[in-house]
Amino acid sequence: MEFLKILPIPLLLVITMASNLAASVTKKQFGNLGSGGRDNAYIYSLITSAVCTVLMVLFSGFRITLSWYTVGLGLLFGVCTMLTTVLLTMAMSIGPMSYSMVINTSSTVITALSGFLFWNEKLGALKIAGLVLMAGCFVFSVKKDSDKKHASLVWFLLALFSAVAGAGVGLLQKIHQSSAHSEELMGFLIIAFAFSFVTSAVPYLWHRRGSLFGAKGHSGQPGVSETEEAKAAAAETYAAVESDAAAAGGMADADAGVSQPREGGNGAADAGIAVAAPAGRRFRWGKGAQAALLVGSGVAVALNNIINLYLAGAMDSAVFFPLVNGVGLVLGIVAGLIVFREKLTLRQWIGIVCGVAATLLLCL
Repeated sequence: MEFLKILPIPLLLVITMASNLAASVTKKQFGNLGSGGRDNAYIYSLITSAVCTVLMVLFSGFRITLSWYTVGLGLLFGVCTMLTTVLLTMAMSIGPMSYSMVINTSSTVITALSGFLFWNEKLGALKIAGLVLMAGCFVFSVKKDSDKKHASLVWFLLALFSAVAGAGVGLLQKIHQSSAHSEELMGFLIIAFAFSFVTSAVPYLWHRRGSLFGAKGHSGQPGVSETEEAKAAAAETYAAVESDAAAAGGMADADAGVSQPREGGNGAADAGIAVAAPAGRRFRWGKGAQAALLVGSGVAVALNNIINLYLAGAMDSAVFFPLVNGVGLVLGIVAGLIVFREKLTLRQWIGIVCGVAATLLLCL
């Protein structure tokens, strides 16, 4: 990472924040393409992990040193990385990007408490205030109205578990960098992202085994998976409604109330598309555009990790962590409101303000 020393620190800060924002936006967009399905979350994780692995090897100049200690921690780091990515992608696909990022950032609560419990770090008044504000963020996150409370709770749990996995990422990195093997950091990250690729690919292939390997699906017919059955059912429903609407001269109404089944979602989500889609036909991303989206996100994730590792050592921690985490979180919230036109209730706004303030205080 010698080339990073050539660039001024303000420029590196801009690059890493822009990379983090780009990765968050593409994660939300790709999650939307799958209608909340697990498949797209796993695909996003495995492709971005593969891109990160390749770029990390290139940035290291193929000079990689590894010990068994680094390999072991790297494997655990890879599992936590995969879980963070998959769970956050699923959370963003069914809930607001802005609030999902706030809940995910609550991983700082765990890292702050671990520093106090295991590394003899002080838990001052500011951090205690941050813990209280983060608790308020959680309280305001789940909607109270009974019709939406279940979906809101599912979203909250996905975002919260992504934060727990994210805390594991931070703790494992701190454990490694506090050991005698801290110089093996690039090898540690390469092992981590390579194993993240493997742990993303295995559940994806297992979940899609029926359609990918010709196994019998739910209907008992060879090569037909439950997802394909759901798509077929949704297609039949769409065709029936469209036919009725055409006969009545109401073709526009059919498009407004029913959308065609989309590729890449899970069975339950696709089966539900036939009755509650937004008005109008949506823009459909081609395979090439989706691939470019994934590769671009992988590059952004790699740059964010590499630059942050360098800046964590080149800047005062009291400046670096509040700046990167606080500004990055605010940018993500703004992107959710502008790019994805998210509308938040007053209750959610209060929760977001609590979360942002808590993040800043916990990073000081």
